[in-house]
Amino acid sequence: HYLDAGVPVPELLATDFEQGFMMLSDLGDCLLKAVLNECNAEQYFHTALQQLICIMQADFSHDPLPPYDSALLQREMELFREWFCGQYLELPLAQSDHDLMNAMFQYLEQQALQQVQVPVHRDYHTRNLMVLENGALGVIDFQDAVQGAVTYDLLSLLRDETFPSWKPEQVKRWALNFAESLRRQGIMQTSDQQFWHDFNCMGAQRHIKVAGIFARLCYRDGKQGYLEHIPQSLFYILQECEEIKAKAPVAAEFQQWLKRAILPRLIERLPQAASVFKDVV
Repeated sequence: HYLDAGVPVPELLATDFEQGFMMLSDLGDCLLKAVLNECNAEQYFHTALQQLICIMQADFSHDPLPPYDSALLQREMELFREWFCGQYLELPLAQSDHDLMNAMFQYLEQQALQQVQVPVHRDYHTRNLMVLENGALGVIDFQDAVQGAVTYDLLSLLRDETFPSWKPEQVKRWALNFAESLRRQGIMQTSDQQFWHDFNCMGAQRHIKVAGIFARLCYRDGKQGYLEHIPQSLFYILQECEEIKAKAPVAAEFQQWLKRAILPRLIERLPQAASVFKDVV
């Protein structure tokens, strides 16, 4: 379906479903992450965002994607409570802490579900885009695709917690230019103001999930290298709460709780995180 929509994904050359094998065309070894910089970001992101529109327009009507529904959204955010707060920080949580997380998770779930729902790659970032010889960006790692919020893949690309962050005003410009492209394509008619709110709500949901996933990768899978990216995820959550708190009082309360209870504990466990939050705590 992606190929039919013009998305540069590996072609299926041969399959043996009984033995569980597929032969795919080779998209090379050059990750976008390895070559992306401030000088070429406009060019590469223009290509990546044009391809993202093709992904959103792919026709899955005969083979529907799983829905990015309430259960999945909540299950992802619960990783923060269980693996990040519990396993990694070993943080005792009062009932008021649980209540606050429940309220925040509920708000973010509702905001994701009310967005226009489109095919979502679900891991669309610079480590899953391959720079091809013809200038296109090959797309890989889409096996977890779902039907979900229109801002999700955009957020994954522009606020990747494993890549140095772009200037906030640059991210907002890219995001709102993309919103205009979506309106021109008839994919949505959401205003810039609402789209920016949706983008940041989706960001908070994703980065809450990612902090939990990185902790789980360490404790369950023995991949400790992911811990170094947790501070960037928390930094983005604070940033996203700041953007949405005017419309969502629960985000203001959650932001203050992070500053008061979470950041000191994180810095205690991971001293190098202090540099990320030097202007916050």
